Amino acid sequence: AIEIPEGLSLTAAAPLLCSGITAFKPLYENIGRYKDVAIVGLGGVACFAVKFAKSMYETVACVSKNSTKKEKAFQLGADSFYSPCELTPDIFDLVLLCSSATTDLNKILLSLRPNGKVVCIGVPSKEYCLAADDLVNNQKIIEGTNKGNMKLMKAMFAYAQHIRFDLDVDVWPIDRVNCAISQLSQHRPFTRNVMKISDDNP
Repeated sequence: AIEIPEGLSLTAAAPLLCSGITAFKPLYENIGRYKDVAIVGLGGVACFAVKFAKSMYETVACVSKNSTKKEKAFQLGADSFYSPCELTPDIFDLVLLCSSATTDLNKILLSLRPNGKVVCIGVPSKEYCLAADDLVNNQKIIEGTNKGNMKLMKAMFAYAQHIRFDLDVDVWPIDRVNCAISQLSQHRPFTRNVMKISDDNP
């Protein structure tokens, strides 16, 4: 069992157990190695990534094909916003690829400085085709990640309490679970749905 720290409500803690830990893990594991971070995509996991990265790294950028997400990116704490076509070489140290949409990974790699890293979280529908010369000559890294273990969960909750982490959450009584599920089809990536089983839970 994981103890939820005082000051962190169950409503705030619930989404951290899924999207939260997925975003937290690669950011937490790379603290001190890099300073300028980019989050590619701005869906469910990416929202957590921007919020966590803002308190861990010097600068945080959002990269998205959808310009309508620019305002939300800045609300979450991003320092800058790029469309993929605006990326230039050598501007990031660490990139979290959160989008499952097909992305030009070579463009992302070029935006990395030498010895930089791309962490793949989203799984695209098509295979990547890489230009290996930039990857090899500039010693860049591509790795995948998944959810963390119990030790990381505890670290995440302690960190979330420390920075008073919060995101928009819709709380639903359990008897309205079908309504909550129907909301998912409306593609609202910035709001998390939390089911409340008992009125005793804060």
